[in-house]
Amino acid sequence: MKLIFLDADGTLFHHEGYIPDSAIKACIQAQKNGHKVILCTGRQRIEIFGPMLEIDYDAIIAGSGATIECEHKIVEENALTKEESQYLSNYLLTNHISANFESSTGIYATQYTKDTMLKMVEEQCAGKSEEEKAKHGLTILTSQITVVDNIKDLSTTKSPLLTMGKRHTKRSNKIYPTNTM
Repeated sequence: MKLIFLDADGTLFHHEGYIPDSAIKACIQAQKNGHKVILCTGRQRIEIFGPMLEIDYDAIIAGSGATIECEHKIVEENALTKEESQYLSNYLLTNHISANFESSTGIYATQYTKDTMLKMVEEQCAGKSEEEKAKHGLTILTSQITVVDNIKDLSTTKSPLLTMGKRHTKRSNKIYPTNTM
């Protein structure tokens, strides 16, 4: 038996919003041959939907390792502490830095961040048809955001920052030393 780890975006999941039939067939055949197929992605569990569920994964490692699911049961989930969330939220809001706050059950942001993302969608989808725009990853991500006023009380696992049109994930212990709490 071998463990087969697959990334989602740009590897298994095509940038245009589909998984090639050949990839689905290969995963099914690998499982029939006794191998385990594991999706390993930076996406949160809630962001694994549609075509990505055409494969019955033996395990999913989601949220950059924050959530681990085996045989359709969550066996590990690591969230930021309330203190870490509060510090991070204060820092980002004070410095006008757009960021999502993600967990296995939802993606949260301030209205400022959502508006920033909508502008990014318009820039990145300029010249695309409405159908192409609707399938674009940033459009799908933006549509999943729940706008909140108070991020401080949420249980989140990571916070990708939005800068220069790209997402950069920063784990809490990289933002500030843990002994500052």
